[in-house]
Parts: sequence; structure tokens; C-alpha cells
Amino acid sequence: MGLFKKRAGEKRRRIKVLFATDLHGSEHTFGKLLGALQAWRPDAIVVGGDVAGKGLMPIHVEGGGARVRWMGEEHEVALDELPEYERLGSQLGFYPYRGSADELQALHDDGAHAEEVFDRLMYERWERWIERLEARCAELRVPAYLIAGNDDPWNLDELTFAEREWTHGADGRVLPLNDDWTLISCGLANETPWQCPRDVPEEKLAAELDALAGQAGDFTSVIANIHVPPHGSSLDIAPELDTSVSPPRAIAGSTASVGSRAVASFLADRQPLLSLHGHIHESPGAVEIGRTKAINPGSEYAEGVLRAVLVTLEPERVVGHQFVTG
Repeated sequence: MGLFKKRAGEKRRRIKVLFATDLHGSEHTFGKLLGALQAWRPDAIVVGGDVAGKGLMPIHVEGGGARVRWMGEEHEVALDELPEYERLGSQLGFYPYRGSADELQALHDDGAHAEEVFDRLMYERWERWIERLEARCAELRVPAYLIAGNDDPWNLDELTFAEREWTHGADGRVLPLNDDWTLISCGLANETPWQCPRDVPEEKLAAELDALAGQAGDFTSVIANIHVPPHGSSLDIAPELDTSVSPPRAIAGSTASVGSRAVASFLADRQPLLSLHGHIHESPGAVEIGRTKAINPGSEYAEGVLRAVLVTLEPERVVGHQFVTG
């Protein structure tokens, strides 16, 4: 299955793991992730969730031209100019959708139909991404471990968990990473004002993590891939939101710790060797929680910037880490 195997008599060795998260459907950023694999040649790659984009980009096509709403303004463009707008929309994590006036009106009038189109386009892009990642991992002989995040719809799991040689669905699983490490993964998050598909109460998140821990055995060589960072860790600082309005809006100049208390307790009690997080884009960093090295590389997907971290491991020891951008 592309998982590491150690030759008989081989000494326990040093490996490098590349971790990236919160790509949010950005085609440009995903392309940079494939480039980072080629450039850094890690021994494994872990993708930490929130792979899907944010919404549709309706494009009214009529005759030899099109009308696109971009950055709050309507743009009349020729058809040969349209691919550039679609590229920019895809970089921001949107899904361009060309249609006639009647087709776009149907999206506006029928919420269920709009959701069906959105889900289909998310599914198709994620399918293309996994195919491209599988091909690059096969070329480099590097296994990849993928999870969804709280923003991601459940139907993407059908693709994520499909049997492949090099890319493996890891969410809710305990998987070997070489003979010397164990990877546990969880894409759920504590409840947010956005009511995302995989938001759950802290009690459910704690139960999911405990169930994984029960299968993991010795935690001295466990790598925890948990989408949401621990509460109060400085990896979870985000703008404070005014939830009295819909949608919630940021309160100017005010921040809050919005990570999970269940994750904080889990890390403090279980003490995995390494914990990898995302979810909060604006809080990149690395902290020590007891013996656990906890890392959030952050995300700048909308700018087309890849933020990732390359972690060097030896059995029972994090040798070092390097934040990388592209």
C-alpha cells in the first residue's frame, strides 16, 4: 500500500514529514504543494484537512461574451478573457460555473439545486487533486495521508478513502508510519459560529480522540494529525466574532483563543511525540505542550501561497522543524 517498510537488520532511521493544511480548494496552492514534494523529497506527506473551496463563482455566458462578478463589481469580458477570471476564482477557492441567464436564475431561486451543483464541483476538483497527488507520490515513492477538515462536506470521504497505492484516507484511523511511528488522525472540530459540516460538541471530539488513543498503543512515537489546534496554545488565536449578526463578523482589534479544549486535554494527558494542526489560518507557530511538539503552519491559500512545515523525526524524538513557503 505504499506504507514504509524497513529492511531486515536496518537501523532505525531519520525521516522527514511534510505537513500542509487548509488548502480550501485553491488550485494554485495545491499545485505548489505538488512542487514542494518534488523540491523537498520528504519521506511522507500529511494533509491536514479543509481541502474544499468556499463557494460558487457564477458566470453568465451569452453570445460571444460573459458577465462575471469579481471583487464586488460586474465585469463584461470576452470569452477568450474568461479563463483568466476562472483561474483567479479557482486560486481563491471558488468553483467557476458557466451558465445561461436561466441556469443562473435557477441557482438563485433553488437553494437545493445550488447546493447540488456546489457539491458536484467540489467533488470533481477533489477527485482531480487526488489523482494528481497519487501520480506525483507514485513517481517519488512517497506515501500521502489525507483527512478532511470541519469545513469539508462528508461526500468527499468517498474519494479520500478509495483504495490507492500511495494516497491513504487517514481520518478516524490509526495507521503505521514506517515501523517506528504511528499516525492518528481526526478532522472534526469544536463547534464554530459557522456551523460547518464536521463541527461537533467538545464531548464528542474528546470521545473520538479517546477511541483513537485506545488503538494507538505506546504514545512515545505517535504523530497526531488533528485538524483543530488546542485551546489556549497560541496556535488558535483568531479574530473575535460578533455572533449577534448573521453572518458573524470580526470585532476590530479583538482576538480570542478558539481552539478545542478537548484537544488541549488530549495532548496534555496523552503526550504524543508530535501534533499537527490547521484550522486557524492566522496562527502559525510551534509550541511545546509537555513533551509534545505542536505545530500549525497556517494558511494563505487565497493569496496562492503554500504554507507548510517539514518535520524531521527520529524514533521517540522530534529532531527539528522548518516552515516552508511557496
